[in-house]
Amino acid sequence: MHFIRVGAVVGQIAKLKGARVVGIAGGADKCRYAVEELGFDVCLDRHDPQLAEYLAAACPDGIDVYFENVGGAVFDAVLPLLNIGARVPVCGHIGDYNNGTLPPGPNRLPLLMSALVQKRIRMEGFIILDHYADRFAAFRHDMSEWIGAGRVKLREDVVDGLEDAPEAFMAYLRAAISASSWCVWPTLECSMVPVRVWVAALVWASALRDGAHRKR
Repeated sequence: MHFIRVGAVVGQIAKLKGARVVGIAGGADKCRYAVEELGFDVCLDRHDPQLAEYLAAACPDGIDVYFENVGGAVFDAVLPLLNIGARVPVCGHIGDYNNGTLPPGPNRLPLLMSALVQKRIRMEGFIILDHYADRFAAFRHDMSEWIGAGRVKLREDVVDGLEDAPEAFMAYLRAAISASSWCVWPTLECSMVPVRVWVAALVWASALRDGAHRKR
């Protein structure tokens, strides 16, 4: 089994496409890795109680593209900063997956709907199979070149033995594995970037191409 931290790759692709990249990660070590090793311009700790304030300071001109994979408090911090015409590719919302009930407090759906309308935000989910047939080969070629040239960096944790796969997967979800990817041997092509990451980067690149990223 092989999993890549999607955001780590998406951010690197965004840098390759000329964007200023502000990442949000869980903990100081991951933030430091994103900036010092992956080339992010800024990375903020999602656990910081002042995340919204720090994010606003890091994005003084607002946000043109937000790659959504977390939901929860992170999206709450992002939403007010989205610019007119912003793009929000939705990969997931892992921060909400374990909620057994609706969150407490007022209904915030009207706030989201109002922002979508007033700012003409395009928020779109995607499924791998929607893009696999016509985009996989081309992006596999590009990604292989980027990795080979060191323009996209990957880091792996390897767990030896399929019997340890369940616990390794749970550690991945708990963010206990700090590297950008991990492997459980035996597996085929364990060092190869999976389709999910390619498609995620394609959606990001498409959003940039469509004009969401504006030079300032």
